[in-house]
Amino acid sequence: MKIIFPKFPRYTLLIVGVALIVFTALAPSYYFYTKYQQSQKLLRNPAEAAAEEARALIAQVGRVIDLPTGEAPTLATVSDKQKLSSQPFFAKSENGDKVLIFQQSKKAILYRPSLGKVIEVSTLNFTNEDIGTKAASQSAVPGNTIAVALYNGTTTVGLTAGAEKKLTTDSELGAKISITVKENAVKKDYTKTIVVVLTSVFGEEAQKIAKLLGGTVSALPEGEARPNADIAVIIGK
Repeated sequence: MKIIFPKFPRYTLLIVGVALIVFTALAPSYYFYTKYQQSQKLLRNPAEAAAEEARALIAQVGRVIDLPTGEAPTLATVSDKQKLSSQPFFAKSENGDKVLIFQQSKKAILYRPSLGKVIEVSTLNFTNEDIGTKAASQSAVPGNTIAVALYNGTTTVGLTAGAEKKLTTDSELGAKISITVKENAVKKDYTKTIVVVLTSVFGEEAQKIAKLLGGTVSALPEGEARPNADIAVIIGK
């Protein structure tokens, strides 16, 4: 059986070839531009950049294992695995691995960002000094600031502004909350307000937000994008 492949006009092949060349040329430029932007952000506000990095790491780990709620972990980075080889917890560690230390829950998690994998989980029986590593952050967010994303899940205008005012003026939560997103939800037919915990250490605060806004804590609805925040609120009717 003879297979006949379709023939494309030369100009079509030329356009495809040029497009591939342009993409190949621009890809490294985009990568280095992104790295430049990240470095500039770090220089402008190192504390906020570190906090954002910590939040992202905790969110990554929270997607593969349940984390203790109600406390922000201390983060550390394995910088010399040889010095830690005598400790069973670090038997499989590699340089660059992250350690999440939950002091109150007495729990330690060894995580490898390059694989997106939890390597070890143990009851806490060592301190940050025992690790012999460089601390990445003393808490998930300096000052326990909670990044909250607000979404209007209805066709009524102004609901996110009202929710923002309630949250930021609350005597208990107001000083902790930073509204990082105010947008419309993908769906516009939410009948109730939904509060989504994106960073598990803020589960208790999510419950308080739900109570304040008359909503319930729930999983992120299908079809809605996951924001870079600790808590997402989709406001319903």
